[in-house]
Amino acid sequence: MTNKERKTFLLTYTKKMQVKRRTVQPALGQPSYRRQNSLSYYLKDEDGNIIEVCKENFTSTLGYCTNNDRVIRTVLKAENNALMPLDDRRGSHTPANKLDKSIVIDHINSFAPSIAHYRREHAPLRLYLPTDLNANIMYKHFQNIYGETWCSYDYYRTTLRDLNISFVKLGHEDCFVCEKSDLHFKSTDHKKNSLNEICVDCKQYERHILKAQQAREQYKADGAAANANGKPVFSGDLQKVIMLPRFESLKDVIFAQRLVAFHETFAPVGTKSKRKPLAILWHEAITGRSRVDIISTFYRFFLHNRDEPDIVLWLDNCSAQNKNWALYSMFAYVVNCKELSLDKLQVKYFEPGHTFMSADAFHHQVEKSLKEKHKVLDFNDFIECVKKSNSGKVDVAEMKLHDFLNWKDLASQYKITRATPRPYLKDIVYIEFNRGSLNMKYKQNFADELLIEVSFLTKKAEREKLSLPEPKTNPRGFPSLRKKSILENLSPIIPSSRLIFWQQLPEVEELGEDEED
Repeated sequence: MTNKERKTFLLTYTKKMQVKRRTVQPALGQPSYRRQNSLSYYLKDEDGNIIEVCKENFTSTLGYCTNNDRVIRTVLKAENNALMPLDDRRGSHTPANKLDKSIVIDHINSFAPSIAHYRREHAPLRLYLPTDLNANIMYKHFQNIYGETWCSYDYYRTTLRDLNISFVKLGHEDCFVCEKSDLHFKSTDHKKNSLNEICVDCKQYERHILKAQQAREQYKADGAAANANGKPVFSGDLQKVIMLPRFESLKDVIFAQRLVAFHETFAPVGTKSKRKPLAILWHEAITGRSRVDIISTFYRFFLHNRDEPDIVLWLDNCSAQNKNWALYSMFAYVVNCKELSLDKLQVKYFEPGHTFMSADAFHHQVEKSLKEKHKVLDFNDFIECVKKSNSGKVDVAEMKLHDFLNWKDLASQYKITRATPRPYLKDIVYIEFNRGSLNMKYKQNFADELLIEVSFLTKKAEREKLSLPEPKTNPRGFPSLRKKSILENLSPIIPSSRLIFWQQLPEVEELGEDEED
């Protein structure tokens, strides 16, 4: 029962009466008797009849100590013979020392945390802060603004954690299923080397690990083939949060609302591969990282490898994203267009949580280059850092506005839902496209030998043939308030040769919801 319900029960099943008989006189010096009332206690029997019971029976039945009726007398005294108890007033007043959590939240959000791994199926709501920040630096900045005694570091750090915000860890990927299974193994007698055949959690872990191992073995086999015969095998991924300008030892830069730069990498697989990584770069004033933006970087990758007839591409498992069928529509175009020599495209997916690949290793090289540079004051400085990473063995493509095309999702949900078997993206580990066909072939397990073919494009797309979409014509723009803040606060430390980049950034008053990533 709630607190009020317990009080109601005590009022209902107790009765206060005048003392019927007294055997002693009032104590010397007291005007009246100490005991003013007698209490009777009642409970229902198994037939629902109300019967009188002793105090010990009543209190012990309700779970109270038999020789302590304080809770009963407190209720009767406080309610003053009322028919219903008063409402509980606990928590109705704001404590004098309560902190306004919104101030802490606003301060944390001022650092513009953003989604870093757009393909992380198990963490779609997690946000990340750039590598030149940490909780201690943020808290000290908070103290400088609101005073040292406003809130504790633990309170600030807890709020940061409650907002599901983390700091970037390059090459680090937590696995949701493995973490869940570890907790299951600790709470039961089931073990990794002795799984329970009828346990649902054990079966899920077994399938997860098997798919992760199969994907890793296939990845190593593709790397060996690339080493042996130079086969074009690449892994693709978007680097985590990059903020400009970057000046690690200067807090005024770290705490400024900065420009977000994007870096999509296509890195060769194989330790002895002679191919170079392709780094595709742009920033948020040009466009964001919506579905069409990411797909445009894939198309730029294919143009960079336009003479290759057969390409293998490794990606994170991204079944939770709505861009997939639009991406597959683009794949159907590139294997049938005249601009490319591509005859066969194979796309393979890792198991979520076990996705470390060559693109992540290259991102680590970029991060090292950024730290060695120390001062990355504009986008051109960032491009130079990427060019110097990996000992200079990298191709860099800077995306302009006209390079971003308005790719459309040409998939027919009517066909997809009625296909037999129906293709579920979360189960697909391999897809294949071949010149001369608009259909997609896929597998749900790397061990399967047969491919399942599915026609997924709309009839209109098949009838009219696929064509290159129109490019974007208007830049996304950089919020004018953020641009003004950078020019006013950082111009004294930014040379004129770098300041011109910030002055020429296209502006927008405020990003709409459809423009946010």
